[in-house]
Amino acid sequence: MSDFVVGFEEAAATDTAIVGAKVAQLVKTGAEGFTTPQGFAVTTKAFLEFMAAVIEATDLAARIAAFEAHDNDDADGLARFAEQAITAQDVPQAMQEEISTAYQALCLAERHVDCPVAVRSSATGEDAEDASFAGQYESYLGVSGTGQLIDYVKRGWASLFTARALLYRRDNGLAYAATPMALGVMTLVNARAAGVGFSVHPVRGTADRMVIEATFGFGEALVQGVVTPDHIEVDKESARVLEYIVNAKKIVSMLDVGAATVIEKAMPEAFVDARVLTETEVSAIAALLVEVEQKAGFAVDIEWVVPHGWQPGMPVSLVQMRPVTTHVAKPEATKDDGEEEGKPGWKASSFATRYGGKRRRRPKGSANG
Repeated sequence: MSDFVVGFEEAAATDTAIVGAKVAQLVKTGAEGFTTPQGFAVTTKAFLEFMAAVIEATDLAARIAAFEAHDNDDADGLARFAEQAITAQDVPQAMQEEISTAYQALCLAERHVDCPVAVRSSATGEDAEDASFAGQYESYLGVSGTGQLIDYVKRGWASLFTARALLYRRDNGLAYAATPMALGVMTLVNARAAGVGFSVHPVRGTADRMVIEATFGFGEALVQGVVTPDHIEVDKESARVLEYIVNAKKIVSMLDVGAATVIEKAMPEAFVDARVLTETEVSAIAALLVEVEQKAGFAVDIEWVVPHGWQPGMPVSLVQMRPVTTHVAKPEATKDDGEEEGKPGWKASSFATRYGGKRRRRPKGSANG
């Protein structure tokens, strides 16, 4: 283990304060036999050393302190300043070399030159049961090559200071220094379909039914709230599909191989009103939800991927898992006030708020940039 990089194979024996909650949970989940991406963590030590240089070169620390003390309430202005300060700062050479070496080792293990990866936030305290930070920080998909990776490591660090993250921490009485940012750099699963799943109803909190939302391609369009995914509700005990709503999916996130990035484009007409998941795939995702919840010991919220070439009996990839932070109601409490019997008590707009974030921006000089 180095100061700046920890491989996933080492992360299980590493303090969560070093690799962050998201990486620690993903590694633990993989060790329990679930299919998860491989990769490495860029540690909180790397973040803190880099931020020390940013703070020395700018007045970012003073601006953050004023915001946290309510002396300045301009979250958007502070977010812009922080992003500019962080992306303008050079990553120390030794740190770049460690990240590059780990990335090239991952590419070699995948037998894929400049393999596309996901760069995911893994802040200390993220995905906690009392304050999940879901949707506050950024994940970037389709990053390829050392140059892009270093650029998006900095953008991942900068996402600690998005306006919504600044406000969320202040509302929860947390200083930014209490949640240093590690990052997970992991293989990008080639998604035929992707989405989210809850082992309990995420709004009503009822434990007798699970909810799955699915779209074609990568899940970024779903978690960014720009597509209305298919909505499926499954009885937890019998695994019976209670409801499958096919929604009009007008946007798709897909890998642009030439640009080495995941882009959003108009969904082909034939796919807009097509059902995303087969019955077998729904069953596999529902079984995954039940197993993850049982091993975790609490209600879970997952992001899953069905890869191209998936066949019955093959595993569904689990790319993220966190506790559900909603109150879990008794099974008989299945209807909200004023809600029609049997109708879902939430909308896609709820997911836009729950997971909302900004789209990945491409590096300057890249194709289509």
